[in-house]
Amino acid sequence: MEEMYSKSRLREISNDRRGSIFKRAFTNKDYWFVEMRMGTLRGGHYHNCETQHLVIQGKIRFELFDPLTREKRRVTAVPMDVICVKAGIAHLLEALTDSMFIEPGGKKGTVDFAPQRARVQQLLKN
Repeated sequence: MEEMYSKSRLREISNDRRGSIFKRAFTNKDYWFVEMRMGTLRGGHYHNCETQHLVIQGKIRFELFDPLTREKRRVTAVPMDVICVKAGIAHLLEALTDSMFIEPGGKKGTVDFAPQRARVQQLLKN
């Protein structure tokens, strides 16, 4: 029974003023557990595939932007909401309260989206 638990450990892979990011493998797939402290930002990029975010704690505002159509949308998510972000859609997450979400990992290219990413970088400098 002990061997079963040793194969998938929660591992902290990042920690800054926004909170920690933990990684854990389940059934041959990685999952990212992302902590966000109130008032912080994450993201500011887009991926080459769809991503999903399951909010498990708090309240997070998702700012979605389609660089091709210039359409902008804001969605507020609370625990048990799943936000699916299509490939190529830039997304910026803002913690309205102390929050945490889960994002399935995998091979996905990440490309910074300068207007959103600049806001994240500015927050990290202050």
